[in-house]
Amino acid sequence: MEKKDWRGDLLKIGEIPDGSEETMFVEFHLDTLNDFIKKVVDKAREEGGEITEDTSDGYHTFKELYEYRKLYNAGMFNLLPKNFNVHKSKRHSDGELCFGGGWFIVMATLPTGQISNHYELKDWDLFKCEERELADEWDGHTPEDVAKRIKDYLIEENFKEPTRLQMIWGLLKDMVRDFVSKLKDNK
Repeated sequence: MEKKDWRGDLLKIGEIPDGSEETMFVEFHLDTLNDFIKKVVDKAREEGGEITEDTSDGYHTFKELYEYRKLYNAGMFNLLPKNFNVHKSKRHSDGELCFGGGWFIVMATLPTGQISNHYELKDWDLFKCEERELADEWDGHTPEDVAKRIKDYLIEENFKEPTRLQMIWGLLKDMVRDFVSKLKDNK
């Protein structure tokens, strides 16, 4: 199958509607990635092209973009505080295996709302968070909701780098929680 280069078409998609000759460049931020992918898919469908993991904007394939998204998400989930209810599970809240098996869900509850994503089990170890038998109940969020919740969390006025004392206090609380948990497990 011939690999289609969509770069020129994407520049047309991104033209500023006022008719000026300036062209917007696609930015791969979490809040625009879904819109970008939808535009590429819609354009490919219009052209009658087959959409595969090798479909490209001329710079990156879908496969590469999804790999980046997974790694960015793993990094973010791994850095979130434990009190954000960060966890992963092979089962949804109703007890069903994610997509019938071979997949897992990772979830967190930011101050701005619940976020989640599914990944193949081969990527389980990338997410260094609590393992649960069942994931929390899904609040009905959409991909657009998740992007907005993450963006709002990142730009919140009160979002500041923790002080050294807050970091030490957080570590101490986690150590005590882990110690108590181990004591309970040994009874």
